Amino acid sequence: MSPNISFSFGRTKSFYEGEPVMCERCVELNEQIARIQRICATINDPFAIERFKALIEELEARKAALHPKREP
Repeated sequence: MSPNISFSFGRTKSFYEGEPVMCERCVELNEQIARIQRICATINDPFAIERFKALIEELEARKAALHPKREP
């Protein structure tokens, strides 16, 4: 079992792997996205589907804003 080091900004990093694991907020956003995608698969209303797609895009943008890509 690899030890985990907690950082104050909400992400944990495995000491041995050196790769950050998903932060708690990203996990929550991914769960919301998955729930919305399951709902979309069960409905036939095009307007509702488009609205759900817009909501998924908004959630993806929130997730991207949490961890902006660093330039080398």
